[in-house]
Amino acid sequence: MMYTRKIKPMRKQAGLTLVSWLGVIMVGLLAVILVIRLLPPTLDSMAVKDSLKSLATEHNISAKSDAEIRELFARRLYVNNIKNVDPKKLEIKKAGNGLIFKIQYELRVHAIHNIDAVMVFDQSATSEK
Repeated sequence: MMYTRKIKPMRKQAGLTLVSWLGVIMVGLLAVILVIRLLPPTLDSMAVKDSLKSLATEHNISAKSDAEIRELFARRLYVNNIKNVDPKKLEIKKAGNGLIFKIQYELRVHAIHNIDAVMVFDQSATSEK
């Protein structure tokens, strides 16, 4: 007696082939690598925003000179271990009774091989007198 194996019709077969699985794994690895590379600068930008808010709530900040304000901002950046933001780029403008603090910066992050990601950040805070 000869054994014959029945092949299921294509509509009853399910699953991915080996090549399809490799493609899914490669896309997943790419996503994980990008998250690992782009998450720290994003968290740093959140710390910069918190530093600006803290600076805006500083007691008697309107009476301080621009150099003193930049020094206070630089100290906050140092405490948060943020090295890719230059405190000299902090813009200080008078608005009514308070001050507006604004910093714009961009960061180039090496993503994969010869591909870089440029991240642009624009943070601001307002102090009230």
